[in-house]
Amino acid sequence: MRNLAILCFCLSSTPIWAADLLLYDGFNYSPGQLLVQPTDNGVTPTPGHHNVAYNVDWRYAGTGGTNTNAPGVKSGSLSVTGLPAPTGNSVAFDMTQTGAARIGLPAAISSGTIYWSAIVQMNNTNTLSSSTTTGALIAGLNNTTGSSGVITGGGSILLVKKAQTDPGNTDYELGTGVSTNNSDRTFDSTPLQQGVPVFVVGSYQFVGTAAHDDIARMWINPASSSFGVDEASKPAESLISQNGAGADLAGVSSLFLRNISTVGNFDFQLDELRIGTTWASVTAASTSPGVQGDYNGNGVVDAADYVLWRNGGPLQNEVASGGTVDSADYDAWRARFGNTSGSGAGLVASEVPEPTSLACAILAGVTLSFTLRRRSREMALQQ
Repeated sequence: MRNLAILCFCLSSTPIWAADLLLYDGFNYSPGQLLVQPTDNGVTPTPGHHNVAYNVDWRYAGTGGTNTNAPGVKSGSLSVTGLPAPTGNSVAFDMTQTGAARIGLPAAISSGTIYWSAIVQMNNTNTLSSSTTTGALIAGLNNTTGSSGVITGGGSILLVKKAQTDPGNTDYELGTGVSTNNSDRTFDSTPLQQGVPVFVVGSYQFVGTAAHDDIARMWINPASSSFGVDEASKPAESLISQNGAGADLAGVSSLFLRNISTVGNFDFQLDELRIGTTWASVTAASTSPGVQGDYNGNGVVDAADYVLWRNGGPLQNEVASGGTVDSADYDAWRARFGNTSGSGAGLVASEVPEPTSLACAILAGVTLSFTLRRRSREMALQQ
């Protein structure tokens, strides 16, 4: 019974916001490399960088060939006050290229609302277009996984264009759309400055069965007091796009990051990507100075931290043997499994099983089977 109680703890100890987080990527990859090479295709699959914690790869979408690279990895991170400390590096877009990189979700989402968030920064607008209609489409949710040709469909897209009201011609604006159709695009008129990190949250809401009834929303620099709150308490959106002319998505299976060379050259950076099914899951409040044992920095000591430890790190918020990934780090993780910012010590190490429901179920099943066989032997001896 004690082990069955441990099983229940495993299934219930992770905070709801963490359970609703479908993907986190801090781009802990080597700088100077592409997220995925243009040679990745259906005939000769060559997946790109591997997200260890969520066991998914970046895949290529585009035509391949000359000047069709996907975005690459940039040294350094972006951070925003109130959010967890960044991990790894970041993404740099190359607007002399036309390829895209796409990362899949554990399963397709086709109902309710799906959210994504990222920290972005414009470093130089250069020759970025100021078109009030199109802007540059550089990211969005998608209904396909794996490698493919050019991405033609998307939802809750991220758009950027040069600001209309900036005398110095260096500020920019962000926008979104419920689809990739130009007529569905809308921009926030508040100019954003170069060199300043901006926190962006997007959402795609599946409304019904009609062809054009889904809704896309975008929040630009929401107040830090709203980070991690429940759905009823989230702030009003900065932008909304609905009843679009473009086709609604049948489901969301991935998110893409896209180079585009037809709207001018500019220097844009993106970091701290999160995708989830609740506002709280993609706006996790800061856990600074860090939850001990939270090795991937997502705000909770959970199964993903175990996976990161098992694969050799690197580890954030280490408690023991700093800089070395060893058994002491595993013991520290076990002792704090389920902890979040402000939580207690959790179960003691001797009571915490492997961090997945499957492992917990196996443990409970093996224990129950062993107990039944032992009792059977004891009864046989008594006869």
